[in-house]
Amino acid sequence: MTHHKSSSSAVIVLMIGLFLGMLCPTATLMAQTADEEVSQQPVIDAFARGDYQGALVMLDQQIADGGTAYQLYYNRACALAHLERLDEAEASLIDALNAGFNDFTYLRSDPDLINLHNRRTFESIFEAARRFAKDAARSAQEGWRQRFGEAGYLFEQDEDRRIHYATALDAYSQSRMREMVDELSDHSIQHLFDAPPDDYFLIAIPTPEDSKLFFNGQDHVGGIYEHGRRRLVARTVGSNLRHEVIHAFHWGHMDRLRQRHPIWIQEGLACLYEDYEISDEGLLTFIPNKRNNIAVRRMRSGTLMPWKKLFAMDMNEFMTSNQAPHLYPQVRSIFEFITDQGKLDQWYKAYVSGFKVDPTGRLAFEQVFGQPMASTERAWRLWLVNRPLIPDTIIEGQAALGIRFGQHTTNDGVKISKVLRRSAAARAGLRPGDVIMSANDQPIRSTDELTRFIADCRIGDEITLVIRRGNTYVNQILELMPLKSSSERP
Repeated sequence: MTHHKSSSSAVIVLMIGLFLGMLCPTATLMAQTADEEVSQQPVIDAFARGDYQGALVMLDQQIADGGTAYQLYYNRACALAHLERLDEAEASLIDALNAGFNDFTYLRSDPDLINLHNRRTFESIFEAARRFAKDAARSAQEGWRQRFGEAGYLFEQDEDRRIHYATALDAYSQSRMREMVDELSDHSIQHLFDAPPDDYFLIAIPTPEDSKLFFNGQDHVGGIYEHGRRRLVARTVGSNLRHEVIHAFHWGHMDRLRQRHPIWIQEGLACLYEDYEISDEGLLTFIPNKRNNIAVRRMRSGTLMPWKKLFAMDMNEFMTSNQAPHLYPQVRSIFEFITDQGKLDQWYKAYVSGFKVDPTGRLAFEQVFGQPMASTERAWRLWLVNRPLIPDTIIEGQAALGIRFGQHTTNDGVKISKVLRRSAAARAGLRPGDVIMSANDQPIRSTDELTRFIADCRIGDEITLVIRRGNTYVNQILELMPLKSSSERP
């Protein structure tokens, strides 16, 4: 290939302008589909051998065959940088940014691009990225307004926590959601992240219909945080929103530190904050959720992943379909254990302080627990094997409401799809379409929360539900009755 030098500052400005224009925060969800995934293992193997010319040939062929994934252009830039074809490497890097790459902290620290670090275009990319990030959330909010309209949405801003909102909630649900996000954000700032993100981000809670459009039929996805777009989208105001809020604040902290924490820490912290109780004094206690039972059962069957292997996993390994359902519960249980020992704040501070020496987390365990990591892992396994399983279903003969509910049918509570005959719900006059908002003043934002609440009750207990019926809220008192038959389980 011909080596073209581009020393003109006008060319640099044009390239960066194209990057900003094409990395549009109002576009649809940017995620690799199965058809877009490109196998990079042969390229990775070539890099490991130092065969950068061979890697470049493979990448050029994949692009010539129509590949558009940002990994192709980014890896091509790395190969060109190693071959000291620096102008071409910069141009390929711009192509990667235009195709969706946006992990600028990793970009700055990637040793494969060290030959570009003192180049003018490289620094211009970061200046452009800073300007883009500053306006991304507001642009995302405006983009949401343009795509889904204003009808039924509330558009608000929280200057203290750097949050824009676009939410399909009524005033009551919006107030409850904002209160929850406030307490969650403030706790994570106080104990982990020191400050809100430097840049605003958007929280969007769509209608169920708009969620279907946004997530494009991916019903298993409850929420997503896209850091490059500074956009968080959650189907409901429950655990998936709390999970993604922690991701947003964690990414803000990583940006300030210029660190990229491994996937097990990112997902472990986000999973930890999915479910908790908060006292009148503002003390937050993490509680077991549905992930607990998976982790306990895998502990008892001897199929948990060893920490050393888990801590070394990259995102692609962690997120594979046969791994992720088991690894999410495991990493949450690790952080539950750290918290149970009263060491969450201490461990995280030790981790970020020693990140350059050990990004895996091993050193932080040894410093905070005062013993080899293997000893702490054994203590965690003993702690986990003795954890009780939590109720995750209501079985025949147990106290029950006597309702069925659908999946993704509302964004602010539990929507009843059927009321079973001769049940507590039927006697109390509950109807299909009613949305359960709280039980005994405890917020109910998901079916898991409702199941946990009912499982702690007994037959004959009298409970008070807050029901949303259309635009009206009513208090409903009912007496729990036994679930009559397996065919009537909600």
